[in-house]
Amino acid sequence: MNYPGYAHHYPARVLNCRWQGHEALVECLDNTGAPLRFSLGFFAPGRLRVRLWTDTFTPPAFPVVDETALRPLALYPVEDPDAFRMGFGGHRLELYKDPFDLRVLNGAGQVVCRQSLRDVDSVAEGQNRVPPLGYSCGENGTPAGMNIGMVLRGDEHIYGLGERFTAFDKAGQRVTMRNFDTLGCRGSSSYINIPFYISSYGYGLFVHSHEIFDFNIGAESLATVSLHTPPPALEYYLIFGDSPKAILSDYVALTGPAARPPDWSFGLWHSNGFKGSSRADVEADAARYEKEDIPLSVMHFDCYWMRDDHWCDFVWDSALYPDHRRMLADLKARGLKVCLWINPYLTVVTELYTEGREKGYFVKNAAGEPYQADLWHGLLPMCVMVDFTNPEAAAWYAEKVAAALGDGADTLKTDFGEDIPEDAVFANGMTGRQMRNVYSRLYNKVVYEAIARQSGTENAMVWARSGCAGMQQFPV
Repeated sequence: MNYPGYAHHYPARVLNCRWQGHEALVECLDNTGAPLRFSLGFFAPGRLRVRLWTDTFTPPAFPVVDETALRPLALYPVEDPDAFRMGFGGHRLELYKDPFDLRVLNGAGQVVCRQSLRDVDSVAEGQNRVPPLGYSCGENGTPAGMNIGMVLRGDEHIYGLGERFTAFDKAGQRVTMRNFDTLGCRGSSSYINIPFYISSYGYGLFVHSHEIFDFNIGAESLATVSLHTPPPALEYYLIFGDSPKAILSDYVALTGPAARPPDWSFGLWHSNGFKGSSRADVEADAARYEKEDIPLSVMHFDCYWMRDDHWCDFVWDSALYPDHRRMLADLKARGLKVCLWINPYLTVVTELYTEGREKGYFVKNAAGEPYQADLWHGLLPMCVMVDFTNPEAAAWYAEKVAAALGDGADTLKTDFGEDIPEDAVFANGMTGRQMRNVYSRLYNKVVYEAIARQSGTENAMVWARSGCAGMQQFPV
């Protein structure tokens, strides 16, 4: 968000706090004197849910929170002239009235986390501010972003935010939640972005959103963890525990559950099926493992099990792998599991593209035609993307997966899924920008469930490259 020219709205004074069940509705006046409301929800073992909206609350698209894991806590607030105080899960929330303040303390009375309310550059006469909990509007008064601001202390360490290839401690970094084909593991961009971090001060923060936005871990100001999500509403969870393990375990329960991978997946995998590989190579490799008495669990076939330029149409290259069903049966007779590489894109030279185009199964462009993109960076013909928000398209793709499993595969390497063009249009009406981070979750869910139907949940797994929050439901 470009802050100059934006008007920030954030709580200045609490007018009322209505406690009901496990929730509290906080009614405030903001810094301009206008009404502002947000809600607090309390759940065991030590979770605090914060919801903020500009007009009405809109639930997150593609929610990942397991509602059955939310165990409401009865509220017993205490009010005094200065604040409302509420004990939960061995911690205490303090909501100060005038001026507004919101903090959580542990059992020893130490501040675990606190809203960053006073991060202002005084030289700029208060105009240069890192906005706290609230929202910001553009010049026409239209909401432009929802804000979170948490105090960042000088000795605080921040961990998480997905699969990253930068320093493990994220303090001082700006981390963008945007799935991206990184072409390797070497920088700040990532295949897997998860809007959850753990603080060394004893709390975790999970933003319940798949939108694209930045975590500024002391990057906008050394004093604040700040983030700004698209409007019109915001939902996030603060998770408290006595160790990183406890906080992480509670996050997994909140966005899970986590499925256990099958026992055989923990063994040794051998990868074949690259350019130049053939049935003879695969059989020779399998025999060599037996000869050397090396226990092998999985024989993986990468992209060239299919014909060159025909990815991903699920058709074996019969020239390189003649009688592939017999080959897979022989591998399984050796006690091996079989994995096949796939991806959710189709090059336009395949018969499967023609079939899917006629049925309307692909992501569209603005003109309503299948969106063609160079998703292989010049290595393959143009591609289209299966639209998993279309139930018929998802079922069609699952049929192709089931056919591959019927031939003898046990699992699939679900590659790609992170490079969705932001101006694409999906069947559910959302744009590629809105779908970019969650697309791979829909893709992997379809494949995982197809395997579970065919082989049972005890043997269901995928080998995924890209992902988002909740992907532990479809390991690995």
